[in-house]
Amino acid sequence: MSALLLLALALHPHTGDDAPPKHGQIPDDPASPCQPTRHSHNVTPELGDAVVLYAKPMGRGVCFVMDAETGRPLLADEPRPLDFAADFAAERSRQPPADATEEEKAALREQWQERSRRMQENPLSLFRHEPIAADGSIVFKDLPTGRYRFVAQVWTGVEGLPRHTQKRKDRRESCHILLLGSACVDHTAGTPDLVGLVPFGAGSLAIESTPKHTDGLLLLSRGKLAGHPLAGQMAFGPEFFRGLVFATIRSQVNSPIIVHGVPRDVELEAVLFNFDNLAGVGYGRVTVTRPESVPPIPDFWEFGPLFQTDAQLTMPVFAYWSDGQSTAPAELQPLIDFAKSDKAVFRMLALKFVDDDPAVARKKLEDASEGPKPWQQMAATQRLLADLGPDRVISHEVPGQGVREIRLVDWLAAQSFAQLQARHEERAAQRESQAAPQVDVSPDQGAAAPPASSADDGESSQ
Repeated sequence: MSALLLLALALHPHTGDDAPPKHGQIPDDPASPCQPTRHSHNVTPELGDAVVLYAKPMGRGVCFVMDAETGRPLLADEPRPLDFAADFAAERSRQPPADATEEEKAALREQWQERSRRMQENPLSLFRHEPIAADGSIVFKDLPTGRYRFVAQVWTGVEGLPRHTQKRKDRRESCHILLLGSACVDHTAGTPDLVGLVPFGAGSLAIESTPKHTDGLLLLSRGKLAGHPLAGQMAFGPEFFRGLVFATIRSQVNSPIIVHGVPRDVELEAVLFNFDNLAGVGYGRVTVTRPESVPPIPDFWEFGPLFQTDAQLTMPVFAYWSDGQSTAPAELQPLIDFAKSDKAVFRMLALKFVDDDPAVARKKLEDASEGPKPWQQMAATQRLLADLGPDRVISHEVPGQGVREIRLVDWLAAQSFAQLQARHEERAAQRESQAAPQVDVSPDQGAAAPPASSADDGESSQ
């Protein structure tokens, strides 16, 4: 591929108006689908219909491909973007279709086993990615016609994706990441494309969490979440995924994640998913600026020492663990108090989100439900709410605040926080009761008498 790439660059040099954006320029706006990066079409017939990307050689990392409209990554097994509702529901059920043949059932079980193995090693392996060659070229073949966003990164000391296995000798781990940038391509099947990756910037960032736990998936984005991540998948709208800067697993608890090549002077949002039987979710925001005390870096690619960073982000991890965090944002706390003080009324607001008319809401719920059982109605409610979107707003009286507008995504987050805080309060009460001094009451003595007052003592002495 090196010879073909050099030939293509020689035939189509990037000069003048056709030059790629300069280093440090933000290549796209996550508020809307990305615009195609300037590049050359029909570079050379030898490339076939591949999308070839290039970057300054910095290591043997990988490049991910995302759907430009939704921002979601393409699956490794299928040429389509991730579908939260469908893919996660299928993953939870793990039941082959009733009309599947024995061969189809066996194939599905084998696919699930392989997916589980890859999930344990690195969840990112479930998404379409290609390796970065030594010369900085990346080749994607057999992509359907469509607009795609590509993001490339390198883990120092690791070739390809990091791998976390039970056997320490088989592990490939790194907490230092170099970001190579992104590109947007309008690809037509059968037509080759040659595209240069546009760097995000020259900033560096150290990311830590409290508490520290391993086995986590960390995402950093220039796009905004629709709400607090405890609201679930509704909080992760297109803007967040369209602005993704990098993704990695965290497997070394004693080392922060060090990222070089992040954009400066732009607010970034980080989300950490800790895998556990009781999962944790970390969340934080940070703006990376160049410190005055740090000498200026003359070029984007001259990162300087890997341990030198412009900023540090320590994000709280909200979890049911004994050391998990439960302090909510101040703007959500009134809703959380409402959810804890009147749980039944707060939950019934789901019908109001579906429709302002309770009768109409119940009819919609009945039509969407697959049966009369509570879990079937709950599933139907979740589907109806998912179709409404995070910004669906209702007006309702909130204790201590009067009538106010409530966003759907905030209502969902408040429910999660209410359950989380209640569990931590219950655990704290248990600790206090266990720490309280215990009075030893013997069976023949009965209850212990209260201490006598000074007046009683005087009377008894006489």
